Amino acid sequence: TASGVLLNDRGDILTAAHAVDGCRRLYAVKDDKVVRARVRARDPHQDLAVLASSLRPLLAATLAEQPDLTPGQPLFVAGYSRLRRGPETRGLLYNAVLRHGGDRTLTLMAPAEEGDSGSAILDSGGRVVGLILQWRRVPMNPAPRRTVRARAVAAVKQFLRQQGVPFRASRRPTLDTLQPKAPRAATLAVGLFCGRARL
Repeated sequence: TASGVLLNDRGDILTAAHAVDGCRRLYAVKDDKVVRARVRARDPHQDLAVLASSLRPLLAATLAEQPDLTPGQPLFVAGYSRLRRGPETRGLLYNAVLRHGGDRTLTLMAPAEEGDSGSAILDSGGRVVGLILQWRRVPMNPAPRRTVRARAVAAVKQFLRQQGVPFRASRRPTLDTLQPKAPRAATLAVGLFCGRARL
């Protein structure tokens, strides 16, 4: 299982490429709707993929046009399954901190868990500034924190343009700084399920 981000009104889903490798059957779930999905575009080097689906978002993602990311900046991230659980994320403004930001890769501290690969990283204005690729436990740290590696939004936009996948980018925030980020993340998030065996 993994997560994805609804990019546009035609139902394209952004996710991590490794999350869909080897899938004979791929399904996307949004709320109570489950649909078949297929890989539309893939870049193993960047670990990015776009899936085609029949899902139609209430509100598609807005990618940050020119994110101003600095170490220590608060961010928000949660995968589809965690957002569905609700209470633990519902009122949060932030739950992650940027450690390092570059044009290609971000590193942050966040409470990542199984199924969070392919999740959007949101800034204070609710714009997507990155996509989770992988995470690892922090040694000798009892708190539920992880070091998370993510693909920066500049690299994501370059990939989408190369593949001809439509998306929206803006410098304007979609949320007020003091609004909880989980509801916005939940509108974008999709659950992905991979069937590797022949049925």
